[in-house]
Amino acid sequence: MNSKNKLLWFSKRWNKLEKNPEVILRTTNRMRVFNFHEIIKENHNVESVIYGLQNKPININNYNIFIFQKTIPSIKLALFLSSQPSRLVIFDICDPFSKNFIKNRAHYLCDLIVTSNEELSKYTKDQGAKVRVKTILDSHEVINSLQKKHINKEKINVSWYGVGVNYFSFIKRFKNIFDNRFIEFSWASGENKKWINEWGFTKGINMELDWRTAPKEKESWQKFLLKSDVGIVPVYDAIKSPHKILNYMALGIPVICSPTDSHKRIIKHGINGFFASTDEEWNQYLNLLHNYKLRKKIGRAAIDTARENYSVETTANRYLDLIIENISNKKKAKLPINKRIINNLLKHYNFNNKISKNRIYKNKHL
Repeated sequence: MNSKNKLLWFSKRWNKLEKNPEVILRTTNRMRVFNFHEIIKENHNVESVIYGLQNKPININNYNIFIFQKTIPSIKLALFLSSQPSRLVIFDICDPFSKNFIKNRAHYLCDLIVTSNEELSKYTKDQGAKVRVKTILDSHEVINSLQKKHINKEKINVSWYGVGVNYFSFIKRFKNIFDNRFIEFSWASGENKKWINEWGFTKGINMELDWRTAPKEKESWQKFLLKSDVGIVPVYDAIKSPHKILNYMALGIPVICSPTDSHKRIIKHGINGFFASTDEEWNQYLNLLHNYKLRKKIGRAAIDTARENYSVETTANRYLDLIIENISNKKKAKLPINKRIINNLLKHYNFNNKISKNRIYKNKHL
């Protein structure tokens, strides 16, 4: 790398950060922007800035790499940036975009789509994407000093955490499935009157913390997980990132999860975790994990898998390598005629201070 690359990240809630900087620690923002930025900025050959958290006004002309997470702050800006051979525009997504957008619009607005799991990458390619699609998994968010100590106990704590609305889609049904004679169930999410009185909900857990300092906080979500003996991650057929199973695994907590593509790439059934599809299977593996010696064995294997391959540092550096590869390739390639036309049309447009909240191009509108 001959000159310093300058990255500008736009998080999912980019337009809220200036007044509420803590928003960057909300789950998706933290995992796909904050965590990667915090590692990448330590690279001496890179300057990395999160829009909304900078100390001075942004000059778009000072950056050559732009990462839009889930949302596009300005269509004209994305069109212009992606039409320049010296600049790279990335869409970072963890949920499916519409077929119409992927096939007919994405290639005008970005140079690369980065997804959070291989199944989402395949879906995006299958919808007719005309730009490169690559996968950078969400990492686990556990420091090495945190590790579960499994002991023999009459009742085991089974837990889940996530977006509150997903409790109703994926979790509530287990109330009638779990054997309460030996299972105590708990779950955590941001607090909301719609679910704070639901079965197993744990109040007061802080879900929005820097993962590196969270262990010092009394009610952090990491400490909530550490109280668990077994974690469950049912997602059925949904396309999901594996970050939940990775957090349990990095703590040494056995996880039982749905056999989705992203989970099957990490879990080896019966070795570092379990897959369950039917009620009978969920009960079968929970009964097996009542044995603390098995929990300890599975937990050790899970730690080896998660910490060796899926740390924040490892994943962020993979992301940076992908960025550098693609900006280098773009500089060498001949710009398509459609992008040359767009570049000529917009080259005199002043984009500084033109990013408007009411013009944000949201995923739900694609």
